Amino acid sequence: MFQSDMVPDPSISQLEAFLLDALLIMLITLIGWLFLGYIFKRDSRVSRISLSFIVGAGIMSWTLFLVGWLKIPIGLPSVVGLAALLLLFGGWIHIRFGLSNPASRKPHRRTVGKRTMLGMVCIVVILGFIFLYLAYLSVGRSYSSFDALTMWATKGYGIAYEGSIWQGSRWGGMGLAYPLHIMLLIAIFKLISGDILPGSKLIFPLFFVSYLLFTFDFLRRRGLKEIAAIAVTLLISTIPIFVNHATIGYANLPMAVYLIPGLLLMVEGILEENNRAQIVGSLLLGFTVWTIIEGVLFVAVGFIAVVVSVLIMKKGKIDWISAMTPLLLVGGSWLLFYLLYAASGSQASSAVDKMLLSWRNGQINFPDIRLILGYARRNVFEVSTWGYLFPAGLAVSILGFRQLHPKRNAYAFAVLLVLVAIGALSLGLFYLRSFAIEGLYDLLVRGFPRGFISPAILFPLFMGILMAGIQPRSDSKNSPPPFTG
Repeated sequence: MFQSDMVPDPSISQLEAFLLDALLIMLITLIGWLFLGYIFKRDSRVSRISLSFIVGAGIMSWTLFLVGWLKIPIGLPSVVGLAALLLLFGGWIHIRFGLSNPASRKPHRRTVGKRTMLGMVCIVVILGFIFLYLAYLSVGRSYSSFDALTMWATKGYGIAYEGSIWQGSRWGGMGLAYPLHIMLLIAIFKLISGDILPGSKLIFPLFFVSYLLFTFDFLRRRGLKEIAAIAVTLLISTIPIFVNHATIGYANLPMAVYLIPGLLLMVEGILEENNRAQIVGSLLLGFTVWTIIEGVLFVAVGFIAVVVSVLIMKKGKIDWISAMTPLLLVGGSWLLFYLLYAASGSQASSAVDKMLLSWRNGQINFPDIRLILGYARRNVFEVSTWGYLFPAGLAVSILGFRQLHPKRNAYAFAVLLVLVAIGALSLGLFYLRSFAIEGLYDLLVRGFPRGFISPAILFPLFMGILMAGIQPRSDSKNSPPPFTG
């Protein structure tokens, strides 16, 4: 039933709504920053900033999901109370494991030269303008696209209106068979400010800009020159499909923004034998599962690719507790909920059942496989969708192909396996969907670009790793340190 005391006064002004939305964004970011205090030390401020909003968003929505699972009413009092508890707990983590850690009290060693400081100023200004532009487009377009209108916004508003995740099954599509991450974030905005602007549309530009900052920071840590790291970051910001998904309100981009940094930090943590990097990678992979229904497949395939690369190279060390605990805690809780309350009769489980039945009968639809591969080969070179991402990547790959040997560049080899694995899965999911949706070609026309976002958003970072391997070494003294969590 409608909880009138849980929804803000509808007479709230747009200025008040804007200030409340801004305060909520800062609160979410602060929660992420505090919780990351256990993982990051002082030398990793940029890495910590780049992940603060997406980690804070994941923590906020996941803990609210647990509250709703316990059938505690979801309303303004519970959201404010939960935020206060998270701030207190995150502050304790930050003080106990961050500021109070003897290692973090040591004098900060200056490892970043003047060019890096100038580069940071440039990238911050550039990303600031990009965010303002995307925020303007996003708020103006509102929830006008089909999925965003029928699923994310409707279910988010429905949960806020009903005060229960269980009643969310009556709003929008898919019942409770889809992770509630984005829906609950939208519900929080609705409860805090009424979502008049709508401020919840800022979620998607914030995810994208967070990824751009992560890209710049990651490539600098891999030794890529400053100007080249900025160029790769700008290339990503100009890809039409990425810009589109940063403003229309679909979950594919947020899922990729969790998945790709999660896998890259897992690679980094394993090769550097750094369990803290593996912890943050695992946490991001857990939020990947919590964001989109096929997230569990991307995480499984990507993680297997990382493990295979380690076995082939015989380099690095997996700390299985660090690498699995956050993933199982966050992703496992959602999967348990899904299996208990939503898996039966869902479209995803139905498609899997039909595909497995077809295989048991010896029926493999090779014409559909050829259609998917042929469409992908043609589509990735469409400038109106992908810009010049794949032609540029192909040129860099040819120039840097020697870097792909595992003994020459371990990072390039590991990321290549991850790229191939999630790219193959992205294509394979269209084959799977063909068992549940009629008209494979129409499905490819409608859904291929967004279905291929994850490998596409990893591709420029793979390019950057290759570029770092073939560039002159004169800039090494100005390169920031590796992950120092």
